[in-house]
Formats: sequence, C-alpha cells, structure tokens
Amino acid sequence: MNPDHECFYYLGIFAMSMSSLITSLNLLVTMIYRRAPGVTWGRMPVFAWSQVAVAIMSMIWLPEIQTGMVMGLLDRVIPTNFFNPHGGYALAWESLFWLFGHPEVYIVMLPAWGVWLEITSVMSRKTLFAKKYVITALGFLAVLSSMVWAHHMFTSIRNSEMIPFSFFTESVSIPTGVMFLSALGTMWNGRIRFNTPMWYVLASMFNFTIGGLTGFFLADVPANLALHNTFFVVAHFHFTFLGGMIFAWLGALYYWFPKITGKMYNERWGKLGALLVFVFFNATFLQMFLVGLHGMNRWVAQYPAYLANQNLWISVSAFLLGIGFIIAFWNMAISWVKGVTAAENPWDAKTLEWITSSPPPVENFSEIPVVADGFYRYGAADPELPLFEAETLKALARRQKRHKEAAAGKDER
Repeated sequence: MNPDHECFYYLGIFAMSMSSLITSLNLLVTMIYRRAPGVTWGRMPVFAWSQVAVAIMSMIWLPEIQTGMVMGLLDRVIPTNFFNPHGGYALAWESLFWLFGHPEVYIVMLPAWGVWLEITSVMSRKTLFAKKYVITALGFLAVLSSMVWAHHMFTSIRNSEMIPFSFFTESVSIPTGVMFLSALGTMWNGRIRFNTPMWYVLASMFNFTIGGLTGFFLADVPANLALHNTFFVVAHFHFTFLGGMIFAWLGALYYWFPKITGKMYNERWGKLGALLVFVFFNATFLQMFLVGLHGMNRWVAQYPAYLANQNLWISVSAFLLGIGFIIAFWNMAISWVKGVTAAENPWDAKTLEWITSSPPPVENFSEIPVVADGFYRYGAADPELPLFEAETLKALARRQKRHKEAAAGKDER
C-alpha cells in the first residue's frame, strides 16, 4: 500500500469512529435525561436498554482503536516505530485491533437482540418473557465481550494465556442464551403473526444459533489451532454477523417501515425476499464450513482443485443471495412511492413511537405523552390496562380521528 494511502486509511477510521463515539454519547445522554414522563428505567423498552449497553461499550472501546490508528499514523509520518518489527513490537497492532474487534461484534449484535425481543413480543401478543434477566444479561455481555479478544490470537500467544480467554469465550454463551430463552419464552403459546418482520427475526435466530454453535469450536484451543485462518472461520463470522445482525436489521426495517414512511409494504414480496435471502444465505455459507474443514484457507487467490465444484456452488448461491437482497430493498422502495397508506399502528404495538403520527413530526410528538405503565402488557391478563395517563389517551384519540378522516378523504379521491 502507498504510504500516503495508509495515512488516509488511519485518518478515515479515526474520523468514522469519532462519529460513532459522538453518536453513542448523544444516545446515552438522551436516554438518561430525555425519557418521556413516566418512562422509568424499569419501564424502558428492551431495545433502548440494548442501546444503553452499546453506547457504554462504544465509549470505552472506540477511543482504544482510535489510539491504535494514531499510533499507526505516527509510525508512517515521523516514524515512531511503535509497530515496526525492527525496534518496535509488531504484535502490538494485532492486540490493539482485536482488543476493539471483539467487543465490536457485540456492539453490533446487542441492538439485533433488542430487535428480536421487541418484534417477538408484539407479533406473539405476549408479555416479554424474563425482561429483568435480559437486562442483566446485557450487562454481562458488555463485560464478558471485553474479555475474549485474544481467542483471535491463539496462534500467536503463549500457551499459558490461552486458557483464560478460552474460558471467557465459552462463558459469553450464557448471557447470549438468555436472549434466546427470552425470545422463545415470549413466543411460547403466543398468537404469532408470521409476517415479514417476524420471518426475518426467526431467520436471524436460526442463523445466529449456527454461528454460536460453531463458535464453540473456535473457542476450544486445539480445534481453533486446526481451523484458524480457514473458511470455517469465514462461515462462522458470516453466520454471526450477517446472519444474525443483517437479518435482524432487515426485520427492523420492515417493522418500522410504516412508521418511517407512512406507507405499508407489500407482504407477499416481503416474504419472498425474506425466503430467498434466508435460503441462499445458508446455501452460501454452510458450504464454507465444509471447504474450511477440507483445508481451504482464507485470503488466498487460488483454492485447491478438488474444491472447485463447491466453490462454484458457493459463488452461484452468493449471486442468488444478492437477488434476494435486491427484492427486499426493491419492495421497500416501491412501497415508499406507491404503497397504500399504513394504519396508525398496524401491529397494535404499545411502545411510544406507535402513538405518534406516521411519519413522525420533527419533534416526534405534538404533545408529550405521560406513561403510566410498562410497554409489554399483552395477552388476556390485563386487557384494558391503560399504558398512558388520561390526557395522553385523549390526545391520541383526537389524532387517530383526524388520521381516519384524512385517509377516508384520500380513498374518496
């Protein structure tokens, strides 16, 4: 790489991470000081709790990777030889990278788990199962995810250092399991609506299960030493990151699409896109586990001849996966322009965003709502339980009346 280009690389990463750091600070301060009246910490939605954990982790670990970028930049400009093997310590860069790189996995996944639990509760018409345990698990994930980074370096650290990192890597599966149990417990005996957002959430749960189970092999030192730098790791990474986070992100896009745009997406095209993305994602990356077990390394320009057929089918599946993504986004784009007007609250959800107009006004609410209870009171136990104070309910009724009159006028035209 050209030395000048390397300088721009370090400066670019520093600038991007600074924007994320400022956003995290903004979100955290907003959730501490700008909650609506009545939204106590105990009533706050679990997705917001996931953002609290992410914001705290970002504020701890983003400055760390920024330090690595500054040191790398100084190595090119002065040079200071921090990472130069001739007089410096080359492995310091690897340590700094992974010290941020693994918490970053959970910085990405914690919001995905928040999406799981928000959508499963709404679509199952069930009170969120074990919410207090979920919040506790988010805290443990924030801590444990910062103690596993060296499992990426088993091939370059001493034997005595491997055992504690292997132990903590295995331990992180416990709070992760709480997320699964909460989602499954919420769906249990629920009246599940299998619409597009729910399809994506279920696909995300399935994919992350595969990523988690294969992660056990990479947490085990002997297995890791055999699988390190193979396509097995590539497949594991994609089932965790793409399969877990991107599928949840697509579910969130479809779930909040009526709120963002005021339009309703096409359900048939939404489900078709979800099905294609799920099928061809698994067709692509499940095969990578096999080629990895057969000795195919990553970061190589050529692969062994005996793996040519599997690599061909991996490529074909990847192109078909791309078509699935095109359909998913095409559906949203067309629906945004030509879709039918969405109902004020098409999911009958109870979190705050669904009591404002769609799309919401600049300041979110024309009248600040006053919350009187939690947001997950679904089912027959408290069918008439009011979530808001009386004045908020009156304002909501007035706005819903205006919306119905406006929608009726559009239909007549």
